[in-house]
Amino acid sequence: MTKKTWIFSQKLIASSLLVISWIAPTLAQQPRENNSPRVDIYNFEKRVVFHTPRIKNCEEEGNWCRLTSTGQDLQPGDWLKTHKNAMAKLSILPQHALYNQGQNSTSKFSPEKERCGFLIDQGGGLAMHDSNSPTKSCKIETSEVELKPTGTALFVWRRKQAQETIVGVLSDGPITVINNQNGNTIELGNGEVAVVSADGGLQRGEFSLRRFYEDNRIALGLGCGERHEAYVNQQSTEIRELLSKIRQETCEASRAQDESGLSELTTVIDLPTFTAPVDDGFPFPAFGGV
Repeated sequence: MTKKTWIFSQKLIASSLLVISWIAPTLAQQPRENNSPRVDIYNFEKRVVFHTPRIKNCEEEGNWCRLTSTGQDLQPGDWLKTHKNAMAKLSILPQHALYNQGQNSTSKFSPEKERCGFLIDQGGGLAMHDSNSPTKSCKIETSEVELKPTGTALFVWRRKQAQETIVGVLSDGPITVINNQNGNTIELGNGEVAVVSADGGLQRGEFSLRRFYEDNRIALGLGCGERHEAYVNQQSTEIRELLSKIRQETCEASRAQDESGLSELTTVIDLPTFTAPVDDGFPFPAFGGV
């Protein structure tokens, strides 16, 4: 190699290194689309996978990446899937919101500008928000419904094969349910539940909040009693403060229903068995659907 060729090669290598050093941080620290809120997986159990175009050649079939540690964030367009007996707990702290995804569930993070949102393909979970904060709650969608919650907490579960979505309210604030088939809207309040089908069908009724908290471990930390309080106190400072505010609303709603009882004029809808009943064991497994 001549001296001129050697000098040219050195310059070419140096230029390449500069380009690589500029590109690498850009890939690692991509700006969030439309200033979308940050979503972090702060807790999970058993087999949880996620799909993102940011990571290639994952070990899971279909390019799903196995979640191995907490702190993984979701960006717009990312999918999250929980397998049998698995769960994932997500924090959207800038919006004072939490989302607990139950087992056998698949959802997509689909925010709108600065508002977080989740598109649920199958299964579901609990969506929670500090209603006293100035931020909007997360928008929740399935093929059958669009939810615009203004209250504190709700659960949603999509039975994909049956093409129907179940929505239940865990706090006093109303939840607006929009039927995607015909555009009709209904408002659900504390302890009310609706089943909306793809053909536009609607069944509306009530459910027992106390029984819901007894039957669904994923709702631990929302009900009344020492067991729920102990769970809240185990969380990190930010999660504990947010969950405490949410629990104040859900516990008050549960007590109010205990005092008034279920209405005799409405249908009491039996909910799917989301989990085994709450017991004294730690940690607590996730909830699932049928």
